[in-house]
Amino acid sequence: MKNTTQQVNDISDAVVFYVNAAGTGASYSFTQDQSDLSAMGLENMFSSVSLPPQTKVVMYSGANYTGKTLTIGNGSSIPLTVDFSQTIGAFPGNIHTAFSWDGINMNDQCYSFKLVDNINETCQCSFFEFTLKYDAYGDEPVILYENFNGGAYLTYFYADDQNFGPEHNDRTSSLLVFGNEYAYLYQDNYYAGGVSAFEGTGVIDHARIYNLDGDVSWLNDSASSIKVGLK
Repeated sequence: MKNTTQQVNDISDAVVFYVNAAGTGASYSFTQDQSDLSAMGLENMFSSVSLPPQTKVVMYSGANYTGKTLTIGNGSSIPLTVDFSQTIGAFPGNIHTAFSWDGINMNDQCYSFKLVDNINETCQCSFFEFTLKYDAYGDEPVILYENFNGGAYLTYFYADDQNFGPEHNDRTSSLLVFGNEYAYLYQDNYYAGGVSAFEGTGVIDHARIYNLDGDVSWLNDSASSIKVGLK
């Protein structure tokens, strides 16, 4: 059963939260910021969200826009449903960085949120944005994941790679890009075929995870080479 909150429009098309993963379970539609979901009995209940094109939601773990934050955005031209029911973006340490991350989890932890439309993103896909302080030496890596939503760490790159090889070829579904970096993913080896660009936020100690969905779904499980660098 769908439950729709009645709000004064702040954005033109509603954002829909779901209590279960993958856009399932009871749903609640919003067009306005919510400073305290406990007033409706909806605090700490959501696990996935459907976003209109060029819209984002900034979720907070506390009332009045406080606490841990996770932004989920849709930079594509079509509506997208994004799952945050599992930990997002965890990756292990390695001998080159001595840096690891346990990921971020907002499942059943949203207490307030803000909505923004007309975000004018060029990534053409859904994305997560969050604080991530890189405290190792050297440049930050671009990290690839085998699943959407930063699930199942695959590998990392500090430099261009013209040929992923059998261990990584055609296996990428999402990628993490730190604040001042960019990554170009190519569909074929030797920087050939279709290509899509993914940029960091430009803010130090922030990062994004991009899903290869929406208008770049053709690249999902199809990337074979990469170029990386600083913006």
